[in-house]
Order: sequence, then structure tokens, then C-alpha cells
Amino acid sequence: MKKNIENIHKTETVQEMRSVPGIEHISNYEIMKRRMEKEFLRYDQQEMIQKFHLLYDETYIYLDFLNRSYRVNRINGLVQWSADQFVNTVEAGYNEAMTIYDILCNSKPDCHLAGEFVNMKSLSSIQGSSTGTGSGLFHKMEIFFDHKNRELAQACERLNGWKAGKGDVAYEIALFEFLPLQLQFWNSDEDFGASLQLFVDKNILQYMHYETVWFAMSHLLSRLKEEMERALYLLQEDIPLEIVSRACPALSTETLIKLQKQSSI
Repeated sequence: MKKNIENIHKTETVQEMRSVPGIEHISNYEIMKRRMEKEFLRYDQQEMIQKFHLLYDETYIYLDFLNRSYRVNRINGLVQWSADQFVNTVEAGYNEAMTIYDILCNSKPDCHLAGEFVNMKSLSSIQGSSTGTGSGLFHKMEIFFDHKNRELAQACERLNGWKAGKGDVAYEIALFEFLPLQLQFWNSDEDFGASLQLFVDKNILQYMHYETVWFAMSHLLSRLKEEMERALYLLQEDIPLEIVSRACPALSTETLIKLQKQSSI
């Protein structure tokens, strides 16, 4: 049974669920995510396992998303991630969960890479959507990344990226093991503002809906920001330098010492 993920976003469905006693305090995003947990169970799980060659057991389907381990519960549809081989788990947020659901449930049976990257903003011409979609998010991240070349590069490497493409910082990163993307960033100068460009495989819409591409890219940018802020946050919490070093292996001892000094100011 194939259902468009857009149906999960219909306002009437959200309003209908919000009218149920006891869940009025739940956000629309949470309602839609819970609905998709149930919807996931209606799909052929063996088909998605075979399509993407995923690890699985009786209870979970496993996959990596931006160099982080995730699992989908085969009984209740819940998506979780873990940094310690699922000794401890965290429930996935909206953007990451909806991306995983869409690629597992709605990717085309014969989805395959074109082997050619295109600017993700060009996908709007295929969908007839506004090219301004997501521009606010991009602008905020352009400001945040500006003239932080080393930190951004290290964050890309924390996501298991490798240098590729053009820009002051340019990396290829596996969104999923079977679906790569490219990030290209240029710092601002006296003539131009900072510029962030994300490139996806030309056939990405065989894997997910257009709206989901934005969910996935939003999650990518959140992960990069999180990795860039990780060391400073840990140092501000007075975590010993040697522990921070293990948590942030991409950062040199010299960089960590500088951050430690900054955090103590």
C-alpha cells in the first residue's frame, strides 16, 4: 500500500487528532510524527530491508543517517538513535524521523543514483514550488558558518565527510550510506555575503518527496551546528579536557585549549 507522505501533513488530520481528549498540548509536529509511526507499520518491511540492504532483527530495522546509528521499531514504528550501540537511546526528532519514514516507505522500487549532483534549490522547478523555500534557514546558517572554516570542516569530518567540490569549505557527506550529498560554503568578503550551497543527487526525488529533502537538509545543518558547538559546550560544563578530547576527536589539543580559555572568560 503506497500512501503519499503529504497526506500525513494535511491540516484536517492534525486538527482531528488535536481534538482527542488529553493530547491538546502536543504540537502539530509531534502529532504528525506519531501518526507516521502507525503508518510505517502498514508497509512491507522486508521490501525496505532488501532494497537498501539494511541490518535487522525481529524487533528493529537499523540504518545510519549522517554517521549516526538509528533503529526503527518494527512493532510500534518508533525511531531512535544512539551514540553507544543502543546501550542508551534517544527518540528521533521530527525532521530526522520523517526523513527516515519517507525513504523507507515511499522511495521508488527501482530508485537509483544518477551520479550527478544538482543544487537542491533547483528541485523547486520540478515541483513548481517557490525558490525561496528554506531561505531563512540558509541565511541563519550562512551567518553562523561565516569565517569558521576550521570548525565547519571538522564538523563535516565528524559526520564522516571527505573534501570534495568547490568553496572555502567543501565536503561530500553520506546522508545515508546509499545517498550522498555535497556541501559548499563560501565566506563573506567586502563584496559578497556568505554563501551556503547544498547539492544532492539528481535522482533524489526517487528516494524521498521534495518536502522531505528540506527536512533532511535542515537536520544536516542542525547536526553540523551541534558538532561545531559540542566542544565549547562541554568545556563550559567543566568537563575535563581529556574527556572532551575523546568526545571531539576532530579537534586538536591546541584548539581545545583555546576553547577552554574562551569558556572560562
